[in-house]
Amino acid sequence: MASPSKSSKKQMEQLNMRLETAVLAQLDRMAAERSTTRSDVLRTLLAAWMRDPSSVVVGFPVIGSAK
Repeated sequence: MASPSKSSKKQMEQLNMRLETAVLAQLDRMAAERSTTRSDVLRTLLAAWMRDPSSVVVGFPVIGSAK
C-alpha cells in the first residue's frame, strides 16, 4: 500500500476577513497562550457554531426555521 501523500490532505479554501487591530492583537495573544494559531481558533469556533448555531448569536434570528 502506498504511503499517504500531501495530495491526500483535505482541500481548503481561503477566507479573508477584516478585524480591528486591537481585536486581532488580542486574538493572537489568546491563541499563543493556548499554543495555537488564530486560524485554528476561528476554524474551531466556526465548526462549533455550525454544529450548534444556538451556541452563539450571529446575525438575525430566523423565525419558524425547521430544526
